[in-house]
This record gives sequence, structure tokens and C-alpha cells, in this order.
Amino acid sequence: MGRGHVWMYNYDTPDPKGYAAFPFSERGVHPMKPEAAWGDLQRQFWNRWNSTYREREVSNVSLRQAEVVTGWLERLNRRDLTILEVGCGSAWFCPQLTRYGAVTGTDLSDEVLERARERVPAARFVSGDFMELAFEDGSYDVVVALEVLSHVADQRTFVQ
Repeated sequence: MGRGHVWMYNYDTPDPKGYAAFPFSERGVHPMKPEAAWGDLQRQFWNRWNSTYREREVSNVSLRQAEVVTGWLERLNRRDLTILEVGCGSAWFCPQLTRYGAVTGTDLSDEVLERARERVPAARFVSGDFMELAFEDGSYDVVVALEVLSHVADQRTFVQ
């Protein structure tokens, strides 16, 4: 299969077309498991996208969404919540969330989460596909998923 480009739409990309394309490699992907290839491409893409864009700046749209979430959390008037941030990317929002309790951030971007662990030691980070991670039902008081739903194939299952 070799090298190529993976094209993925992301409205929060500085390119006016809204697309980001990065080189990828399918080396080491099992030929009989194409879903593994797709998962590896997703991981590569989001590692590259987050390190290229999100670790450098956060868009106004994202900041506004964070304001809405923190406003809601303030009204709860609690500091003992268990919070899961799905698709936390570079973990830019996790430091704010830690004011309200224990935070776990998840993302496909395993390389980016390694750096996040250093920047946000108060949070716990789990890399992988959220749909495949084992979290016990009811183990979190709050689940935050900013700008994630549009990237999920099975949205009904994701929300459940």
C-alpha cells in the first residue's frame, strides 16, 4: 500500500477549504484486518492534526464552547465531579475542567496525549478509540465531547 495522503474534513483547520492532508504510512498494518488500517490512519491523522494545529492555538469557536461548558459546571457549584472528556486532543480544555473534579481525557492521538500528561499532570489520559475503551457505565458525572460527534460513524451508540 505504501505512502499516500489521508484527507479528512475538519472545519477547524486554517485552510479555507477546511481540509487537512498529511502523509501517512500503512507499514505494519495487518493485510487481513482493514479496520486496523483505518484505525491506524485515524490515529496518525489526529496525532499530526493536533500537533500541527491544536497544540499551537485554539480557535474562537472552541473557546466559546468551553465557556458554555464551564458556565454550566459553575452553576452546579461542585468541585468533586468525575469528568470524562472524549476527544480531548491536545488536552487544551482539561486544565479548566480540573477545577471541577477528577478529569480523564481520551483521544486517538496517543503521541499528543504523551505531551498532555506532562502539561496537565492533574488529569488522567487514555489513548484509543473511545468506542472501544472500557469505561464502566455511570462511572462519570459529566461527559464532555467538544467537536467530536461529527467525526463518529455510529453517533447513536456514541451518545448512549
